[in-house]
Amino acid sequence: MLRDADITSDDSRVAVEAEMGYLDPETIRNYRNRFEFRNKGHIWNNASDEEFLTFLGAAGKDDKGVLHPTYAGLLMFGRDCWITHVLPKYFLDYRQETSTDIRWEDRFTSFSGDWSGNIYDFYVRVYNKLKAALKVPFKLEGIERVDETPAHEALREAIVNCVTNANFHVSRGIVCVWREESLTIANPGVFRIPIEKAIQPGESNPRNAAMLKMFAMIDAGERAGSGISKIFYGWEEAGYAAPTYTEEFDPDRTTLTLPLVTVNNCLLYTSDAADDLI
Repeated sequence: MLRDADITSDDSRVAVEAEMGYLDPETIRNYRNRFEFRNKGHIWNNASDEEFLTFLGAAGKDDKGVLHPTYAGLLMFGRDCWITHVLPKYFLDYRQETSTDIRWEDRFTSFSGDWSGNIYDFYVRVYNKLKAALKVPFKLEGIERVDETPAHEALREAIVNCVTNANFHVSRGIVCVWREESLTIANPGVFRIPIEKAIQPGESNPRNAAMLKMFAMIDAGERAGSGISKIFYGWEEAGYAAPTYTEEFDPDRTTLTLPLVTVNNCLLYTSDAADDLI
């Protein structure tokens, strides 16, 4: 309650318990490549990694002038073993449960050790998994096929909204599940404003504003307070039934359900393109 009442974003604080060596160089490189692609000619593109992370709000100095990751920087770019050293309840989980024969067809978690386990890499990986559930009607622009629909944009917004509103001090972690009838995206913590207000355009009170800025800088999140309304609009525009949010308390948890059925209750999805960087 005290953290949520603070007008300063919790994730903007310098994590004095963490060292710059806790961050994953490959994740930083991948993020910077996307940043440069989206921001050609930006002055930050010529900065060193430490300068870039400081400008971005991913690093800051303590009272003695020593550079540390911020909580946002640690979450976005750290390795799981070091993130959990500072935030023991941190956990990420993706599952595909579309078969009745086996428990899941596909799964990865943040603690497996075969990837970084951080938020940025999770965002890329989970989007590339979940987008395969979306219908992609045949459409051409000139001679090029268009594989992007409003639901794809809505899905990206939904993942960003989940991680930037998560309370990483609370148990159960972030869980994304692809089931035959729906996609569910759940995060620890509840909205800091009533859901009815949160889904209105112009209403925004993210728990992790520094992280949201990092996503917005690569055009992967909405900073203008219309992200949640964009989720609802894009999903329904693509022909699916309306999304729903539910909240649980003690421990606090928010779950977004994105139906894979049409308004006429017909299951509708086709495989998307192969996994690519988004």
